[in-house]
Amino acid sequence: MKTIIVDLEKCIGCRNCQLACKDEHVGNDWSPIAKPQSEGQFWINVYEKERGTLPKIVMDWMPVLCMHCKQAPCMPACSEKAIYRRKDGIVLIDPEKCNGCKDCMSACPYGVIYFNEEPKIAQKCTLCAHLLDRGWKEPRCVNACPAEALIFGEVSELGDLMRRAEELKPEAGSKPAVKYIGLYKPFIAGEVYSPKEDGCLEGVKVTLTNPATGETKTTLTDNYGDFWLKGLKADSYSLTIEQDGYYPKQLSNLKVTEDGLNVGGIRLYPKSS
Repeated sequence: MKTIIVDLEKCIGCRNCQLACKDEHVGNDWSPIAKPQSEGQFWINVYEKERGTLPKIVMDWMPVLCMHCKQAPCMPACSEKAIYRRKDGIVLIDPEKCNGCKDCMSACPYGVIYFNEEPKIAQKCTLCAHLLDRGWKEPRCVNACPAEALIFGEVSELGDLMRRAEELKPEAGSKPAVKYIGLYKPFIAGEVYSPKEDGCLEGVKVTLTNPATGETKTTLTDNYGDFWLKGLKADSYSLTIEQDGYYPKQLSNLKVTEDGLNVGGIRLYPKSS
């Protein structure tokens, strides 16, 4: 079964994957797999999201394409049975059978099926099945990625990566073949300093606690006094900041959302003058 793993920790937002897809499909008829792509469509789209607040900003990029789901909601939604899955797991829309009803577009939980106004049909990523059938080892988007953020292959051959990868929108229950490494997770960031010494504090112990579960996570401030606690869940947390020779400090009821939380500067005062 074919799959693409998208490593968001490597994606640099260059959009080469988008350009390669356009180059391969706009103006080119690859029937019976796909008719030419509309110039206004992106069968792989790179979304960008800015999280946090200055100066603790994280810029994320997320390539999104057809997930080639094992339980694809678009398939039963198609009254013409124009959507089918090949033996290699690639899900395709037969351009000759599609009647342009758009029901598949409404059924797709990822919003990755598009309507081409010229031929009046639904279209989406084909994983460049026409190239794979001719001996290519990977789709054009994967081939064009300079950061190697797109990994293509057989599920059985990507064991370690598959174990690290996650589904996008698992609540949809569609069992997508395309999976992600490094999906955006909430974070808490801040900096610790001493007003008396007029400087940042390095090596300060910062402990994050989830009062509801008792789970903790610990880190140390760097040489700029900065700290980051990543890979969290959206929830309420408390922070304990400790350093030998300083009075400890605690911040409670910190509401962390998917956009992350910058708690700003945290002051620690020395115990002796």
